[in-house]
Amino acid sequence: MLTLTYIVLAAVGCGVVALTIALGSLFDGHGLFDHHGGIDAGFHFPFLSPTALAALAGAVGAFGLIAIYGFQVSDATSLLVALPAGFAFTYAFTYVAWRVLKGSTGTTALRPEDLAGVPAEIITPIPAGGVGEAAAVVHGERFTAAAREVDGLEAPRGAIVTVVRYAGATLYVRAEPVGMRQPAPLSR
Repeated sequence: MLTLTYIVLAAVGCGVVALTIALGSLFDGHGLFDHHGGIDAGFHFPFLSPTALAALAGAVGAFGLIAIYGFQVSDATSLLVALPAGFAFTYAFTYVAWRVLKGSTGTTALRPEDLAGVPAEIITPIPAGGVGEAAAVVHGERFTAAAREVDGLEAPRGAIVTVVRYAGATLYVRAEPVGMRQPAPLSR
């Protein structure tokens, strides 16, 4: 009877997790992580998340079957293996998912005034009087945008310029005159 329970737990748990992934709601704030912690808060185990509970059920079922058929242990011993192993696996799964999501989310805290005065690297050359593209690192984040040289000078790819202001979707930058340039890549 315990074997059948393990099979049902593994099948239903894995099925719910797979369905959640297929439907794209695993990491949308309603699946694995609830509204109280979110991605930006510190990690917490989502005890009441349906996806975490399904992962726990699948893990307990899988580890129970492994204990019974892989290690030939009794039903009671399989429970002693399956429950802690299921909790450990589910905790590790949710922690890894949280870390991946935390690393992939951006921020909207960058304000235009944060860009003024920072160095930027030209990544698409700015022709004299024209528009190119520049990248700046602000608060540890890389920011790229269309760029225009404020004095109408050209700025070749790799040139280091200073951001004067950010308006609209354009960085207004100041390049040194051609003889004064010392291109050096920004740290990324």
